[in-house]
Amino acid sequence: MQITLDNDDLQCVIDTYKATWSLFSRTRGGPFIEDATIRVQYKRGFTRFRALHKWQHPRINTSRIETSRHGPMQIKDITIGPDKNNLEYTLTYAMPENHPLLFWKLKIHNQGKRSVRVNNITLMNVGHFRKGGFLPKGGLTLVRSGLPEGGHGVIRPHQDPGESAFFSNGWQSWSNTGSYQESERYLGTRLGIFGAPMWNNPYTPIPKTKGRFVSEMFGVLGDLTHRSGILIGFLSQKQNFGSLEVQTDSLYPAVRLWANGDNVLLNVGSQIMTDWAVIDFIDIDAEDPLGNYINAVSREHDIELKEKEPTTGWCSWYQYFQNITANDINHNVQTAQNIKDALPLNLMQIDDGFERKVGDWLETKKGFPDGVAPLASEIRKSGFTPGLWLAPFIVHPRSKLLRKHYSWLLKNKYGMPVNAGFIWNAFDRALDLTNPPALDYVRHVIHTAVHEWGYSYLKLDFLYAAALSGRYKDATKTRAQVLRQGLEAIREVAGAETTLLGCGCPLGSAIGLMDAMRIGPDVATNWFPQFEGHQLLFRREPSMPAARNAIHNTITRSAMHKRWWINDPDCLLLRPQTNLSLSEVQTLASAIAMSGGSLLLSDKLDNLPPERIRIAQSLLPLIGKRPRVTDWFDASNPRFLRVDLENTSGLWVLLGIFNWSEQPIREDIPLSKFFLESDKIYYAHSFWDGTTQEIRDGIISLENIPPHSTKLIALRTKKEGASLYLGSNLHVSQGLEIINWQENDNQLTFTIKRPFKMDGFVDLNLKRKVSKTSINQIPVDIKTLDNQIYRLPISFNEISDVTICFV
Repeated sequence: MQITLDNDDLQCVIDTYKATWSLFSRTRGGPFIEDATIRVQYKRGFTRFRALHKWQHPRINTSRIETSRHGPMQIKDITIGPDKNNLEYTLTYAMPENHPLLFWKLKIHNQGKRSVRVNNITLMNVGHFRKGGFLPKGGLTLVRSGLPEGGHGVIRPHQDPGESAFFSNGWQSWSNTGSYQESERYLGTRLGIFGAPMWNNPYTPIPKTKGRFVSEMFGVLGDLTHRSGILIGFLSQKQNFGSLEVQTDSLYPAVRLWANGDNVLLNVGSQIMTDWAVIDFIDIDAEDPLGNYINAVSREHDIELKEKEPTTGWCSWYQYFQNITANDINHNVQTAQNIKDALPLNLMQIDDGFERKVGDWLETKKGFPDGVAPLASEIRKSGFTPGLWLAPFIVHPRSKLLRKHYSWLLKNKYGMPVNAGFIWNAFDRALDLTNPPALDYVRHVIHTAVHEWGYSYLKLDFLYAAALSGRYKDATKTRAQVLRQGLEAIREVAGAETTLLGCGCPLGSAIGLMDAMRIGPDVATNWFPQFEGHQLLFRREPSMPAARNAIHNTITRSAMHKRWWINDPDCLLLRPQTNLSLSEVQTLASAIAMSGGSLLLSDKLDNLPPERIRIAQSLLPLIGKRPRVTDWFDASNPRFLRVDLENTSGLWVLLGIFNWSEQPIREDIPLSKFFLESDKIYYAHSFWDGTTQEIRDGIISLENIPPHSTKLIALRTKKEGASLYLGSNLHVSQGLEIINWQENDNQLTFTIKRPFKMDGFVDLNLKRKVSKTSINQIPVDIKTLDNQIYRLPISFNEISDVTICFV
């Protein structure tokens, strides 16, 4: 029997006889999936079973239309079984009428006489995987070769096979995210037990052969030739961590999508249900290619971010690390207050180093003799929001908490504490949040920090520790459920008014609970990863702290900003006393500015020279908009960003062009790379070097882009018979500083507004020669740079009214 669901964009066909399902685009030559299968693997005692390779006694419930968060949806339920162990399965397919998406999920009901353990729920297996090497949890490489393994059916991003690629999303905040070409290998860690527990989902195999990749929560299999793709993933990770494995073979691509069962115990009479799986057929070159999916996830979690704006502030970590004292905090609070007119910040956040040991949150070091409560009061009195770092789910092995409450720790099958990764020069441990006293302790710590100490902003770090592989006290909960339960407890105790920033967190389980989220690895005082001064062995590590790694994920995860949370790109390091060159600092500033996310500084504020403070000033106020990453699917390190801007001075486009290489480059870049028309005349104004070029052939010519540097270019269309604001060195947007722009036959007037005293210049394309110029009614000289291009030196305090009279 065949069952169908339809909307204007898609048709889904479910074949109960073949036990398969298919999905077709209504666009001619578009993506399709044919004869995908579903499997469940479970154990009863020591015996393993596979289910749903055949649909035994399928019973189709009456089709129905339901109103949901996604609007009206067609829904079909198919109940299968019971199988030989009396497990019954209900497949639910849903298709929103107003969105080009397919949803489906599986419920398993144990009607038998014995409990079972669910290992894996494969919701989609399609195509033929060729045998290849994997890096399993133990760290040894198993290499196999030969004929295709498993799989069924066909999947294609386009009817005619083209060159394949894959976009992979990492498991947690620090995990690498980005696109892979068919000839590349998956970029995983080589640090084994030192790093893998932090960065990898423990039940996701790490592929070692070319063209084979994995992803968490969602991924995109795409066709580079025809510019079409298939996004496959989950709407949430409240119930399970959802994973994806892909083979990017141009002729024979293959995909497996599964919900991690985590060996969860399914007792007699109980049932489990997966989160909604989802498919979206996408146009790779669309203005917002991930938008349908990202917005569907937002709807699924009832997210409202209208009142939340990116934070500007200061964090102690990258200056003091764990060598922090109360005097250091007070000193920087006082400095921030003294320079607030020049550098208006909102937040002062105390990071790691105040606690006696990680886990002993209610005891402080000698450098904090009065604890941290007085600091919160002092920060608030000084006009800032007090922020505090906590890592509530992880435990240092030399903490008092571990010695006193060893039973609270998550254990492995041998009864030993699980490894949470090598941090603070030790292998750390994790709390078992299904143990009620352990979760109560987390609640107590959060309540104390917010309601007794007075911190209304919490940075919550190393949150993955709640979702490690182990034997939980409550064996009926998956790791995703455990993490979600812990985060929900924190949100409940902290209250809606407290701002929560997640970090080191598996992303899917935190959606709707975190106000902000770190979306990349830690930044660092060096461009490449290193450990204890050594770089050679760690240079390729994608998830270790490094400016390069932080910037990479800031770009690749930009689509999540202001949809799931406020993106946190980590701190801007400004001081000259790091291993970062000026170009690298400017690149970090450029990525943060174009991300639209939060801006936190992390230097000793009174040691910053004026020219470095100027970099921070140029980012304020924050742009706040998501960028369009135009080569998001074409490059492992995307280079081209675009933000469309508009105000009273008109429309313009801010372009970011990144040089990831080790060499300076000269480049002619077609405007088509940014999906801009090439038959217009443009002016391109470069922020960091203040140069301007006229573009008549649709190509931006860049003479010198230093290694690890960025060009920030404001691109405006030339207007006949009208003057044009070209840009400035006052704000990275090169235009948002303008709040009023008026021109008539005789004069041009405009107003510049900045939140502090500032000097610099603005560049203009003027329609006629100038007779006189004044700023705040004081005559000034304007300089001629080129034919009809002028530079106006400017110095003002917050507001500057400019009048230019024409001859």
